[in-house]
Amino acid sequence: MHTNYLLKLKDIKEGLALTLRFNKFIIRYWKIQVLIFMLGNSSMVLGLVNPYIGKFILDKGILGRSPEALLGYSIVAAGIFVVGLILSLTYDYLKNYTVVKVEADLSREVFRKIKRQSLGQLQTLPSAISLFRITNDISNASTIINVILVHFISVVLKIIFITIIILFLNPLLLGIILAYQVLVLLRVGIVSRITEMLNRLSLRQSEIIYKKLNNFFSRMYLHKVFGTVARESREYMHHFFDALRLNMRGARLRVQIGLATSLVDKVFFGLISFIGALLVIKGRITFGTLSAILMYISQGIVAYSALTGLAGQLVVNRVPLERLSTLLDQPEEPGVSRVGTHKPADIREIKADDLSFGYKPGISVVSGIHFVIPAGAHVGLVGYSGCGKTTLISLLLDLYEPQKGKISLGGIALDTIDHGYQLQNIGVCLQEPFLFDTSIAENILYANKRAARGDIIETLRLAEATGFINELPETIDAQIGEEGYRLSQGQKQRIAIARALVKKPQVLILDEAMSSLDSPTEEKIIANIRSNFPQSTLIIVSHRISAVRGMDAIYFMAGPNRMYIGTHDQLLKDNPLYRDFFSTQLGSA
Repeated sequence: MHTNYLLKLKDIKEGLALTLRFNKFIIRYWKIQVLIFMLGNSSMVLGLVNPYIGKFILDKGILGRSPEALLGYSIVAAGIFVVGLILSLTYDYLKNYTVVKVEADLSREVFRKIKRQSLGQLQTLPSAISLFRITNDISNASTIINVILVHFISVVLKIIFITIIILFLNPLLLGIILAYQVLVLLRVGIVSRITEMLNRLSLRQSEIIYKKLNNFFSRMYLHKVFGTVARESREYMHHFFDALRLNMRGARLRVQIGLATSLVDKVFFGLISFIGALLVIKGRITFGTLSAILMYISQGIVAYSALTGLAGQLVVNRVPLERLSTLLDQPEEPGVSRVGTHKPADIREIKADDLSFGYKPGISVVSGIHFVIPAGAHVGLVGYSGCGKTTLISLLLDLYEPQKGKISLGGIALDTIDHGYQLQNIGVCLQEPFLFDTSIAENILYANKRAARGDIIETLRLAEATGFINELPETIDAQIGEEGYRLSQGQKQRIAIARALVKKPQVLILDEAMSSLDSPTEEKIIANIRSNFPQSTLIIVSHRISAVRGMDAIYFMAGPNRMYIGTHDQLLKDNPLYRDFFSTQLGSA
C-alpha cells in the first residue's frame, strides 16, 4: 500500500505539471477567475456559518424554549441560505462560461498547430482516430484545466476552516476525523489508479470503434462490391461489444467502490455520532454543538472527497492532456512556419539547384537534382513508378523541406516567399481527386471562393465535364456524396481538374490527374488547357509518355540523381534509358 501511495503522489505531480502546461488558456480570463474565486469562497463561508447558526437554533431556540431566538436565528439562516444559493448559481454560470471559452481557445490553438504540421505528421494517424482524439481530448482538457486551480484553492481553504472550527468546538472529535481522512486518501489513491487504467482502455476501444464505423460507411461501395458488408458489420459489432463489456466492468467496479465507500462513511459517521452523544450525556458539549459538528463533518467529507477527486482527475485525465501536449510540441511545417515576405508578381519560372530529399535517413528519393522550367513552358514529368516524381512535386509545393539544395520560383528562393501567396498562385490536381460530400459547384469553389458561376461552368468545359454534368437533374448543384461515390473515377478526376483551373494559376500541376481517362479525352483536356492558359507554366506528371509527348519539353526522371531534359523526339534519339522506357510502354500497349 505504501508503494502504491508513493506512485500516486508521483502521478499527481505529473498530472499537475501537464495541467500547468495549459495555464496560459486560463490566465487570459484572470478577471473572471478572480470573480469565480471570490464567489466560490463567499458561498463557502456562508455555508460554514449556517451550521453554527443551527447550533444556536437548537441550544437557545428549541432547548432554551425561546420563540424569539428560534425565529431570529431561523430568519438569519434563511437569508444566508438564499444569498449563498445566488452566489453558488452565479459561480456555476461563470465557471461553465470559462470552460466554453477555454475550449474555444484550445480548439483554435490545436487547429493552428495542425495546419502548421508537415504532411508526414498529419498522415501518421488515420483521420477517424485524429477526429475522435481532437474532439474528446479538447473537451476533457478544457474542463480539467479550468477547474483545477480555483477549485483546488477553494477546497483547501474550506478544509482548513472546517478543521479550525471543529478544533474550537471539540479537539477529541477532530483527532478521530483526521485519522479517518488518512484512510480516505489511501482509498482514493487506489480508486484513481483503477479508474485511470479503465479510462485508457475505454479511450483506446472508442478509437477503434470510431475508426471501424468511419471505414464502414465511407467505404460502402467497396464493401458492396466485395460482398463484405456482413463481415464488416460483424467486426464492428465485435468491437462494440468489447467496449460494452469494458463499460459494464467499469460500472460494476464503480458500484462496488460506491457501496464500500458509502458503508465506510456511514460507519464512521455513526461512530462520531455515538461518541458525540456520549459527550452530550456527560455534559462535555451541548446538543447544538454536536449537531454543528456533524454538519461540519458532512461538509468536510464532501470537501475532502472533492480534493482527492481533483487529485484523481489529474491522474485520470493525463491521457488527453498528454496527447494534446504532444501535438502542441510537434515541430511546425517549414513552409508555413517560415517568415517569408516576398510576393513576386511572376513565379512561373521553376528552378532546382542540387536538390536532395529522402523520407528515411540514408535513403534518397531525390539526390542532387538540377533543372530549370522556363516561365510559361508546358512540360511533362515522366518516369517509372516510384522514381520520385510525386516527391519532387511535393517539394515544389513546399510540403516537405529539402535536406539539401534549394528551389526558386520566379528567381526568388522558395523559403523566402510568402507561403500563402505561393499556394494561391499554384493550381494542383492529384491522381486521387479528394472530393467533398457537397455539390459539384461547392467542390470547385473550394479552390477559389470568389469564382463566379460562369467561371465554374467554363472550367468544367475545359475539363471536358460539361457532358455528364448537364445530364444530371441539378447540373453543377448536384450532390456527389461522400468522396464523390455517385460519380465514376474519371468524372471525379475531371471535376478535380476544373477545381485546379478555377484558380487561374500561374503554375498548374497535374500529377497523374488523368490516369482514369481514355486517351482521346485526355488529349482534349490537355489541348484545352494549353490553348486557354498559354502564359501559365504547365507541368503534367505521368508514367505514360502518350500524355506528354507533345509538350514543349519532357523531364525524364531515371533515378534519384538522374534527370534528362528534351523534347520527346530528342530524348528518343539521344537517350537509351528513355528509349527503353518508351519501348516498354509500346510493348505494354
